[in-house]
Amino acid sequence: MVSGVETRSHCYLDLAKSYGQAASQIASTVDLQGTRSPFFMLVSHAVELSLKAVIAAGGTDDERLLNLGHDLQLCMRFACARGLAGDSGDPNVVAILGALGPPHMAQAFRYPSYLSWSLPNPTDALDALARLLARTEGVVNPLRHPWTGEVRNRTRGPTPLSTLGRNWEDQPVGDVIVGGTEREQVHRLWRLGGRL
Repeated sequence: MVSGVETRSHCYLDLAKSYGQAASQIASTVDLQGTRSPFFMLVSHAVELSLKAVIAAGGTDDERLLNLGHDLQLCMRFACARGLAGDSGDPNVVAILGALGPPHMAQAFRYPSYLSWSLPNPTDALDALARLLARTEGVVNPLRHPWTGEVRNRTRGPTPLSTLGRNWEDQPVGDVIVGGTEREQVHRLWRLGGRL
């Protein structure tokens, strides 16, 4: 059984991916000169939803997520505190957050206004969003099977994965997987209820 926290965080992540796909489709099909505001609104909202997916995975309820508003910098701080650590060091993600944060918080992409903010290159924005979504996926879906996407019940205790990549024959039997290819080890770990 999947908890409400997992379901909510997956919904945020799925919606973030949808906004990212919509932005990517706009960028690939039209000249962005006339559609810059809608494009960057989609990208910045995808970033917001991605960060809120991580925050939701940490147990934050919907009311608190809504109270965070559209402040991308604040959402990033909370997301890093909930497991997205290291992303704040990605210069491309930081640059995109810095460029899109103020106009997104002011909702300047959604309403007619004079944009006084310099906006990033659209390709750079999509690349940074893709990296952020991939990292978000790793935080939100640690219990998803890597090949089937099945979400396992959290009730079984996590298996320490600090041993991944080591010689499995040297590992004790029990919560740690022994022998086989990496794929077989992951499948065994999955059946044992370990955390991926």
